[in-house]
Amino acid sequence: MVSRIKNNDNTVGSYLVSEVLEPLGLSVTELADGIKVPANRLYQIINGDRELTTDTAVRLGHFFGTGPEMWLYLQMKSDLTRFHNHFPDVLDSIGRFSA
Repeated sequence: MVSRIKNNDNTVGSYLVSEVLEPLGLSVTELADGIKVPANRLYQIINGDRELTTDTAVRLGHFFGTGPEMWLYLQMKSDLTRFHNHFPDVLDSIGRFSA
């Protein structure tokens, strides 16, 4: 059941649960079967233990008719948020290029 899964905001997994699985009444196992991947792959993405790969994005995009770009955008957005949250001062130490 999806409700037992930890839900991290601003992740592909969070979006998958709150905006796709729950509203459509799909289980993780049903989705995994539909896109022909092991269910543990989706559980790992949902739990934040695995990033969304291009392979999974293509499968989700085809299955839902969204195209892979939307799923990859969500992963990129999550990656950037995580970077800025965990390494807020890194960019301060990097100068800017000037010609």
